[in-house]
Amino acid sequence: MFGKKDYKYMAKTEEGKKAEELLFKSHWKLTLMILGINVTVIGLLAFLGSLLDSKLNTNHMFSIASLVLAFPLAQVMVYKTTKNITTKKA
Repeated sequence: MFGKKDYKYMAKTEEGKKAEELLFKSHWKLTLMILGINVTVIGLLAFLGSLLDSKLNTNHMFSIASLVLAFPLAQVMVYKTTKNITTKKA
């Protein structure tokens, strides 16, 4: 897809330096941040759903509902966080 000449050219331009910083140097930071958001949101809502199920004596109704809510909510938070990081870097 890209040859060595393309990477050398990309590193010389200002936009290329910003892209290289985002893609290669801060990649692990972004990956761990996304993982943390997903684990936190899904874990917290799953715990709250399970807690409500045990207190209200329902048959996994709140657990399922909280997980159905947690996945889109986590993805929206990941999208907004990633967009903020990439617009700051670019």
